[in-house]
Amino acid sequence: MWVTGRSESRVNARAGAARGFSLIEVLVVLVVLASTLAFASLSLGNLRARGLEFEAQRLSARLGAAAEEARLDGRAIRFELDDRGYRFYRLQLGRWNLIQDDELLRPRSWEQLTQWYPGGEVPASQSFELLIGHEPIANPWVLLLGRGTQRMRLVSDGVRPLRWQSLSG
Repeated sequence: MWVTGRSESRVNARAGAARGFSLIEVLVVLVVLASTLAFASLSLGNLRARGLEFEAQRLSARLGAAAEEARLDGRAIRFELDDRGYRFYRLQLGRWNLIQDDELLRPRSWEQLTQWYPGGEVPASQSFELLIGHEPIANPWVLLLGRGTQRMRLVSDGVRPLRWQSLSG
């Protein structure tokens, strides 16, 4: 068999590659992994910070859907909020019945410990109740939600759609 210096260097290179990675290759992989973990942890922290904002958006959408349903159906709906979560009740034959069969209005539990302040001022002690009538104009109300240092305010002027705003810096 004919052997040249070139073939011999290929054999040596393959033998060197089989021994393992160089220090530079290992360091590059570690830097890539560290930067990926850093970005992932920052993104996760941002999602946690936006958790109350998402909750306020969902709650305002559900309250809006309840108002539309009350107007279309001609029957009042009662919204009740406490430290466990929130629920909607429909007035049927003079009694308030819990709505369980409607995906939007079924009872919900808080994902995390959530405080609420009716009127946006004093911490609530029991529960917050809101009567959603079938009339297009309702009484104005304010509800402040809090988790840790985060605060979200839900505001209804009784005419326009429900608004929410972040009070956290």
